Amino acid sequence: MNLKNPETYAKAIEYLLFATLIGVPLYYDTNIYLTFDLSKALLLRGLTLLILWVSLARLILLPHVKRSPLDMPVLAFLGITILSTLFSVSPWVSFLGTYRRFEGLTTFLCYIILFYSCVNFISPNRAMRFFKVIVIVGVISAFYGIYQWLGGEAGKWEAGTIPLSTFGNQNFLAAYLVMAIPLSLLLYLAEEKKKKSKPNIFWAVSFLILLLALLLTKTRGGWVGFGLSLPIFFLLAGKSILKRKEVKTGGIIVLIAFIVLCLNPSTSPISRLMGTFEKKEKKVSIGGTALERLYLWQAGIRTTLAYPLFGCGIEAMRLAYPKYEPKELEVVGGHNVKADRSHNETIDMGVTRGITGLFIYFWFWLAIGWVVLKIRKKDKLMAGGLGAGFLAYFLQGQFNFSMVSYTTTFWTLLGLAAVLLIKEERAKIQRVSIGSRRWMGLGVVSLFIALGLISIIPVYTADTHFKKAISAKESGQFDNAILYSEKALSYHPKEVYYYETLCESLFMKAQSSSGQKQREWADKCFTAAHKALAITPTNGFFYNLLGGLHTILYLAGD
Repeated sequence: MNLKNPETYAKAIEYLLFATLIGVPLYYDTNIYLTFDLSKALLLRGLTLLILWVSLARLILLPHVKRSPLDMPVLAFLGITILSTLFSVSPWVSFLGTYRRFEGLTTFLCYIILFYSCVNFISPNRAMRFFKVIVIVGVISAFYGIYQWLGGEAGKWEAGTIPLSTFGNQNFLAAYLVMAIPLSLLLYLAEEKKKKSKPNIFWAVSFLILLLALLLTKTRGGWVGFGLSLPIFFLLAGKSILKRKEVKTGGIIVLIAFIVLCLNPSTSPISRLMGTFEKKEKKVSIGGTALERLYLWQAGIRTTLAYPLFGCGIEAMRLAYPKYEPKELEVVGGHNVKADRSHNETIDMGVTRGITGLFIYFWFWLAIGWVVLKIRKKDKLMAGGLGAGFLAYFLQGQFNFSMVSYTTTFWTLLGLAAVLLIKEERAKIQRVSIGSRRWMGLGVVSLFIALGLISIIPVYTADTHFKKAISAKESGQFDNAILYSEKALSYHPKEVYYYETLCESLFMKAQSSSGQKQREWADKCFTAAHKALAITPTNGFFYNLLGGLHTILYLAGD
């Protein structure tokens, strides 16, 4: 291994990025309670720390940094995220991220590291390899989702035969697929100019498999993203693409397949779209979950106006939202103090990062559009694949929210798009003297990276105990639920969600007891709730619980 050769570091980063693109979407662990979300977040954190270690090693031993055409909006996005964390209603929650989501500052920093790793270590002629990996991962996920839809895992997951795939949620699967579909088209239509090779049928079949899986998810956001981004693909790729024989043939096949799927009630997207509306008193209006979303968006706008500068803090919507919940939402969906997303990425930007963050978010996306147009001057087909993928991701996000399982891929793609506009530099073996100071610097960095990797272990261990706590609580074994919740908190004392299960179990023990024993359980519940409120002072769940405790004690004459 030649540490003076930049290629040594570039290859290591490339392999680690491949591991991230493959591992994060596909990996899940049934040994922990959050089988999908936490396992992916921890894997991302571990792989990103390794990427950071290689990147810093290169920077220390062979100082060199590339600039990206997206530097300004990306760094502004990072800046507002840091400010949002510092001024959050719960900085600790904003730093780590909420349970189930894990989209706090630590995860956002991982995205930034992935972006700049692509910019600094991946050459433009390697971009296609990454696109192939993304599509193949999508095909594997699609096959798994189709298998679930056919009943292959009926009863294993709560969703039944809904295609969750390796994402644990059909919306998250759809969010990944809408980025992979344009890339499969790009790979199918791309020709090697020197060899003049014919389109590879594998990518055409991949396109059809990805599209079928997307339809089976029955996610309106995914369908909107795909439906509106497909014309953009051909607009950016140029009119000449539409004249190609394989495009015409493929279009006819897709149209016939779509008609066949529409004729089958179990696969027809029409019934799902019609479910958005309901007829009342001879009037057609929005109903069901779509109506709930509209009220959620209304609450999100109110929250944004209440925290206009930096927002209530990333991942902190749940702690600020209840005060601004419309009364109509309580009628439609019931009182909910646990809503932590608006199910609209744009509104969530305002909620979590304020109006300042909203402007930066628009700038960020306008800059992405500008990059795609610049790429189009060099390669129309490439611009079509990337532009359609980015647009589809943005559009589905207006009915969804960011998650590690697919946002990881988005930021990597963004880094690859930036790479295509950077003039490639030929790697040179630098004749530099690697002195003791540089080795010491690398040693310090290595120590911190090692500590970061070690910190993953207690978080993982905590969730293995928490899985047992949930199982015990659901079966009415509240003593065991308390025991395992406390074990989980001993490994991860800042996880508020663990406190919720602990307090619920203590509450049930207090409610089923009497006399001195009841008072003892109530005191333990009071203590646990106040510890949780020290972390999240505006958490409505614990105030509701404390009110319930006081009611129990009052009725008991205490």
